[in-house]
Amino acid sequence: MYNNIIEAEYLKDYVRPVTEEDRNKLPTYSHSKLEVYENCPYRYGLQYEQGKRSDETTLALELGTVCHRVYEIASQMWKEGMVNYNDLKFLLEYGDTDEKISGIKDLSKKYFEEWYETDSEGHTYSWKMGQFDKGLREYVDSFNYNGWFPFKEEYDFEFVFNNRAIIHGFIDAILINTEGDMKCLDYKTSKKPFPDNKIPTSQQFSIYCMGMLNDFGKLPVQCDYKFILLNQEQNALTNGFAKRIVKKLNTVLDNIDKDGKSGIWIPNSTPLCYWCSYSSTNPKAIQYKNECEYYSLWTPTEKKWDVNKRFNALDLTKDKHVDKINNDNNKRKLIF
Repeated sequence: MYNNIIEAEYLKDYVRPVTEEDRNKLPTYSHSKLEVYENCPYRYGLQYEQGKRSDETTLALELGTVCHRVYEIASQMWKEGMVNYNDLKFLLEYGDTDEKISGIKDLSKKYFEEWYETDSEGHTYSWKMGQFDKGLREYVDSFNYNGWFPFKEEYDFEFVFNNRAIIHGFIDAILINTEGDMKCLDYKTSKKPFPDNKIPTSQQFSIYCMGMLNDFGKLPVQCDYKFILLNQEQNALTNGFAKRIVKKLNTVLDNIDKDGKSGIWIPNSTPLCYWCSYSSTNPKAIQYKNECEYYSLWTPTEKKWDVNKRFNALDLTKDKHVDKINNDNNKRKLIF
């Protein structure tokens, strides 16, 4: 937990509303975009600098979408005074055709093998959906007795951080109590909670807090990850997170600026490569598979710590030099 008044006092000098002038001159980032850079600058370069964004879907992504939608509608129903669990169950099973969201009936067929597999934590999706149903009912019922009520769902925000970047995003849910205090929630469909070292300065919730400070003039008193397929919660942020996140964001933005000027985005080869859209080890990658040569050889069944190719910035420098010569030669031909 943290002291929301003390943390807000520190953050207020680094957060302000976005102006039209800002939109014309400042770069824009989301938490997920910054996280991509932190995990692997090379992937960031492919995805955001070269525009090679994969439109492939995954079970995790599609299931997360429909589960988020069910929670959003459940909160709206409660505010309207009537929660219909049959309608919510129908939404979960058959999706939302207007929003082009698939339900679990279709997803279990589309991802047949994965749906019936047991994950590394020993859980199947059938078990997870049971936990989802139980957790949803407990969550909605809690509005009647714990003093917290739905306030905002899928709340979008934006702000200028430290006069150097626009940061925007969406908050899954904001709850409020009779005193006007707010609680911030993020729904996760992960197979397990986060490691303890990721919690004290959660970048995601720190950014959400700054967005809420900009819009409401105060921070939430609590931030919780809600693991909706496990029926578990995990509290995030501790005292001092404001100073830590300001330092961290400035460092990340400095590094992005530096890499952007040099044009060299250094790969970070880790087991995460197995889930990367640009890696040959990812069995589900199609559109941009093999775009990266520097992927880790780690897989869930063969846990190697070698890489396919070691990164050498000199190779990129040589390539850029050759490109420049070729461009110069082409210009000369055009002139003469």
